Formats: sequence, C-alpha cells, structure tokens
Amino acid sequence: MKKNISVDVTDHGDYGTFSTLHTRLHADQITAFSHTPTGHGYLYGDNPWSSRDAPQIYLKRLQMLKTSLV
Repeated sequence: MKKNISVDVTDHGDYGTFSTLHTRLHADQITAFSHTPTGHGYLYGDNPWSSRDAPQIYLKRLQMLKTSLV
C-alpha cells in the first residue's frame, strides 16, 4: 500500500542565483510571446483549457518562446 506524502514548504528559492536558468531575452522577444493583458513574460492569462482556441494560442506562444531561446 502506497502512502501519500506531502511536503509543506514556505521557503522560496532564489532563482536569480542560478545563472543557468537566465534566458537573457530582449524586451521585444519577450513581448512577442507574452499574454498582453496578464503581463510581460506570461504565456497565458486564462487556463489553456478554458476555450477551444486557448490551447492553440498557448502552443503558439510556446513555439515563439522556443524560437527565441535557440
């Protein structure tokens, strides 16, 4: 029988200390895939499953992000 184990963590990691996680994208690159009403750098504002078009729009933003990272 498997036991469910949960972890209660209130500390947050400082991702700024991990230089391998930095993307170094220009503002115009970030704007290209950002969800405008939500904010700069966010890929989606609503759940990707909230409508039929939302997943396609989300995947398009992911593809633009992928292209920017290459």
